[in-house]
Amino acid sequence: MGRTEKSQGLAPLAIRKDIRAKQARHVINKIVPAILASNARARKGADHSELIADPGCLGTAEKEGIRSKDHAHANGGEDVGYIKRKGQGRRKAKGGGVEDEYLGKEDGAWDSGKGKAKGKDKRRNDSLEEDLSSLTMAQIAPLSPKKERSIRIIATDTLTAAHMLTHPSLYNPATPSKLSNKKSPNTCILNMASPLRPGGGVLAGATSQEEYLCARTTLLPSLKENFYRLPELGGIYTPDVLVFRNSLSLGDNRGELPPTKRWYIDVVSAGMLRFPELEGEEDEVKRLGKKDRQLAEAKIRAVLRIMERKGVEKVVLGAWGCGAYGNPVKDIAEAFQSVLDGVPSSSSTSKKNKNRHVEHETWQGIKQVIFAIGNRKMANDFAAAFGGAIQVEAGPGSEATEEEEEEEDTVTEELRTKIQEMESQLSQVWNPDLKARLGRNGSIEWIASAKNDEQKMGFLDLPRELRDLIYEFAFRAEGAILIYSRDPYAVRPLAKAMNIRHKGSGPIEPEPMRNGQIPVALVRTCRQLYAECSPVLYGINTFAFWTSSNLELGAPSRLVRHVIGAADPRDLFKKHLEEVSYWWKRRFWPDVLRTSRAMLERFPNLETLTIPLKVPPNGQIQRPVFLHVVNKTREQRVALAASWMKPRCSWEDERLRRCLYLEVLPPPGSLRDQYTGSRFVPEDDDDWDVTEFADAFQLMKNLT
Repeated sequence: MGRTEKSQGLAPLAIRKDIRAKQARHVINKIVPAILASNARARKGADHSELIADPGCLGTAEKEGIRSKDHAHANGGEDVGYIKRKGQGRRKAKGGGVEDEYLGKEDGAWDSGKGKAKGKDKRRNDSLEEDLSSLTMAQIAPLSPKKERSIRIIATDTLTAAHMLTHPSLYNPATPSKLSNKKSPNTCILNMASPLRPGGGVLAGATSQEEYLCARTTLLPSLKENFYRLPELGGIYTPDVLVFRNSLSLGDNRGELPPTKRWYIDVVSAGMLRFPELEGEEDEVKRLGKKDRQLAEAKIRAVLRIMERKGVEKVVLGAWGCGAYGNPVKDIAEAFQSVLDGVPSSSSTSKKNKNRHVEHETWQGIKQVIFAIGNRKMANDFAAAFGGAIQVEAGPGSEATEEEEEEEDTVTEELRTKIQEMESQLSQVWNPDLKARLGRNGSIEWIASAKNDEQKMGFLDLPRELRDLIYEFAFRAEGAILIYSRDPYAVRPLAKAMNIRHKGSGPIEPEPMRNGQIPVALVRTCRQLYAECSPVLYGINTFAFWTSSNLELGAPSRLVRHVIGAADPRDLFKKHLEEVSYWWKRRFWPDVLRTSRAMLERFPNLETLTIPLKVPPNGQIQRPVFLHVVNKTREQRVALAASWMKPRCSWEDERLRRCLYLEVLPPPGSLRDQYTGSRFVPEDDDDWDVTEFADAFQLMKNLT
């Protein structure tokens, strides 16, 4: 037993994240602008991105028109004929579709409706009625037979799956390479995007699918700031996105593609449900609620409508929202299956819409679909929930991932076996002295004796990868950690932490941490553990300070990334706009700048600085007066508030504008009760969505 070679540990998670962030910033700030400057097609695609909100259902006539138009452009006018009927001008027809092209005087007479045109109208109507009466079912061109759609689930990344659809002959020699002058549509992929920020956390070193795409394509410049926050239904459509790197890491020079091997894709960027409520007992499988399932299906249907409207034929999808956003794989797979099969949503088949005609969307233009899921276990679960008829394929580059997963599974299984053996041995111990040493009362003596035994395995003997996982599990705190002492090791929470809401959390902060939950003593064990633990403890957590004077953390100050400050918001909740404007300029904004300046000086590597503003509980006006606008939608109120804030906010430097966030905390009472455990806005008109202030402030920052 034991390792034959010394374990080669990786750098701590925080350091690896900083390295990825530095590499991503180099790609986005240097390489991508150079590519766009030299590639007209990619630059045009980035400039022509569009935000499509709540796309409607495509009717039959609209589908045929889009399809005939796309084929006419692609084929250069092939198979286009003209029909000229008596009194109807010249009409262009392709297949079964017909387009009117009224020319010359007839067109002018049709539009004018004056004088002699009335007689012409009558004769035209008569001839049209005769033609319609003479039509039979045999003369109507039959619809093309429904082709079987190819659906595959491949354990690989999104870009590799898109490359397999774009260049199938490179992966399957039996597939002939098509040599044709026709311009086939690009493969379209679903960017599982953040609904709040362009590119998600790509500049911070995150490794999800959107960050993966933005660091290897020209997608990020097309995700414009004014598109955000993304709509509930719909997304951003970006054509001709250039892929200039393969799936290798950013630090590997072999990952950059030469100009002759670069290729183009279309991208639809949309956001899925974030941290939805799950239903089910403790011993049951957690599932989405009915409303969340309907919303997930509506999001998928909106994305496919955008792709269908753009004439897409090959699509790369994924386990949308099943990773960091916490959506169950089974529910998302079933939602994809029902939407692709054309099953109408449950809301359209309700009693209210029972008498209304419901059109089945079959997505006839989409011919090939690949679900690219990098995690093999998640891919297997997705395939099982999709119906079980589709087998998971091993995509290119998945061998290394499978080997890593098998190695991890082997180590985990070995540890579980050892634990079971020790538990069975402990149950069979009959010696009272041994029981005392192994029991709770004699644990201190047993640990002391273990230090002198060189055969026993210590914590530092574990592989570095396993130690990093233990650090992240032990030191990650939900919510914010309140600092109320100058002692750098006195990192203890307080009950008031439940009133702090940091960026990315829900309307209500999770339950505050209990004393002793953070094992701070582990940091003081030895120098090696201090060096390994500190980047995790201070880098991934959010620290809250009630005042800007007690910011002494010593050496760990350079490791802190997320901080919550404090400001007095009482002057914002006045009854008159002039009074609010006066106090904003006189007291509130200088206080915010003073707090921010102190935070940036003490924490040089700060990424997010959130200042929460608590609504006075006894205030008669809960909504700030610059947001209290009647007969306006939420988006209009946010835009008006941002325009009001813009001339009243001055920025000292770009770093402050980038990392500062202002958020209003929900007041106590009915609003807090309605928001508890829910992500929906209260239905009561007297209450209001507390995120309006934060969205308005974010929009104002983007406008300056």
